[in-house]
Amino acid sequence: MGGIGGGSDARMLGGIRLIFTATDGSAVEEKLQFVHVLRNPVARNDEDRKILATFPCLLGLDIIRRFTLRFAEKNFAYLER
Repeated sequence: MGGIGGGSDARMLGGIRLIFTATDGSAVEEKLQFVHVLRNPVARNDEDRKILATFPCLLGLDIIRRFTLRFAEKNFAYLER
């Protein structure tokens, strides 16, 4: 899979369930037929490892579109149904 900055190794996984915890403590489940999971690039040295550690983990738009993205305060966001 290609992207900005180069290519990345990806795997397709099927029959996926994402389970989130709601503010009331209950479980919210999203069932997906499949997802593409990108493998982290291999760091060649300590400097690369430090840079890669700053990259956030992101859900794709296919998941985020199912919810409303809300911003509660600086540096905090949550998904709302």
